Amino acid sequence: YDDARRQERHAQGGVQEARARTAAAALQRSLRTLGTAAVVSVDYKFSLGGLTEGEDDYLAARLACHERSARRMLELCRANAGFYIKVAQYVSTLSVPQPFVDALSSLQDRAVQSSAESVRRTLASQLGAGVADEMLRGIDLDAPVGCASLAQVHRAELPDGRAVAVKVQHESVAEELATDVATLRAVVAGVHMAFGWDFRWAVPDFERHVGQELDFTHEGRNAERAASNLERSRLPVHVPSIHWELTTDKVLVMEWCEGTRATNLELLEANSASAKEAARLLAETFAEQVCVHGFVHADLHPGNLLFRGVAGTPTSETPSGGMELVLLDHGAYRELDDQIRVAYCSLLRAVAVGDEAGAERAAVTLLGESGQMAARFLPLMLAGPVKGKNESPRMAALRAEARKMKLDDVAKLLDNMPVALLATLRAGRVAQNVSERMGLDRAERLIVQARAALRGRRNAHAEASSDGGGASRLRTELDIVALDTYVKLQRTLELFGVGRLAAMRRQAATEATERRRAEEANAETALDVNVQPPLADGAERVMAASTSRRM
Repeated sequence: YDDARRQERHAQGGVQEARARTAAAALQRSLRTLGTAAVVSVDYKFSLGGLTEGEDDYLAARLACHERSARRMLELCRANAGFYIKVAQYVSTLSVPQPFVDALSSLQDRAVQSSAESVRRTLASQLGAGVADEMLRGIDLDAPVGCASLAQVHRAELPDGRAVAVKVQHESVAEELATDVATLRAVVAGVHMAFGWDFRWAVPDFERHVGQELDFTHEGRNAERAASNLERSRLPVHVPSIHWELTTDKVLVMEWCEGTRATNLELLEANSASAKEAARLLAETFAEQVCVHGFVHADLHPGNLLFRGVAGTPTSETPSGGMELVLLDHGAYRELDDQIRVAYCSLLRAVAVGDEAGAERAAVTLLGESGQMAARFLPLMLAGPVKGKNESPRMAALRAEARKMKLDDVAKLLDNMPVALLATLRAGRVAQNVSERMGLDRAERLIVQARAALRGRRNAHAEASSDGGGASRLRTELDIVALDTYVKLQRTLELFGVGRLAAMRRQAATEATERRRAEEANAETALDVNVQPPLADGAERVMAASTSRRM
């Protein structure tokens, strides 16, 4: 009895000691965050004070402030780690000044590894020590295949020999969330008071979705829903199956999948046909999720994408005989209601065929009268301008106006967008960059999106009508025929070096050359940050690590 009492007191003392350490660390992170926010605020206040907005000296001083502030935020997030890495990756996907994007996107792989003892405690508390040891064999707790801000992943085998990925939540991350969000809320409120930059809307949305990501049963349900949607769409996309008998809110056990990572550009570029096919499949998958299902993977970074069917790799053979996409990390999804989804489909179709007036009408329908400022820029955000003589005067003026926008203008623009739409645009930006780097140019991407948009509108008409769609369905089918005719016409004109597709392909080639030059120059800098758009966090990206090592 005395031994049991001593063990109980020892355990209680350990828990209290752990809570004290967590509280002390939270206080240290909060003070560090508030101190950095104060320094950044003072820097902007005094560096820009007395200068005239829009003048060259003001723009130069503001850029220098952005660069200093980005470095300070980078240092803060590295020091605080955990939740702050997630915040940095979230911020880097917003329309913030480029120095912040460049600096904060470099944190994509900066996650702290939990100790073997910490992982063992989590597995034992969630599954039971005996169950974990019996069911998850060969797991190396000292060597996760990868880590992220909220969790880390280990490879294991079930008793029947099947390989599984075991995602284990970091032990203290849930306890840290409340304190860190409160600090973030205070900082954002202070920035609003000092400068008028209002990003307060982002905090509750971010808190809600990080909270959902901390519940791994929610992730499992997302995965199964996404798999069902994509199966109905008949796309060659695979979602790892969930082992529910071994899954809790803090442990997720799923099928282990292998393939070529989208980050392995060298291998993909060596198989140009495979790379182009993979890029098209990615574009089709994202467009289908947005336009047809309205259930969108909000963390589509390259580490969450594996491709089977790449020539010369261990997974070159697939059941279908062609390219197959394995879609990982289903913790973050956004749902578009039918009104937003259908309006977004109309916008994508108009952007694809260069109908500027139609695109603006669709954007106003999507965002409402209060979002007219955002509606003006939304088509530009989706497609990007066609520069040079092929660019319309209106688009050229919008592009010039966008370059002059201040951070408070950006904040107002984002505030007028539905949060689900904003998350979709962020994910789309990353998916667009990945597919274009694998060889799918902007023109082809827009055509893929337009076809999905027309299918999404067709489904909406069919669901709204008792006769299965009737005249509206017929009109949508005619729209698909018209789109195909338009594409064929543009491709004919392209043979002569004219037309919209030709202009977009020339621009894509120029941008690719500029990107390569920028990457070569950037590789020589001390910061060693990525020039490509930011890649978000996600523990499951590491499930491909063993494959990439073998390759």
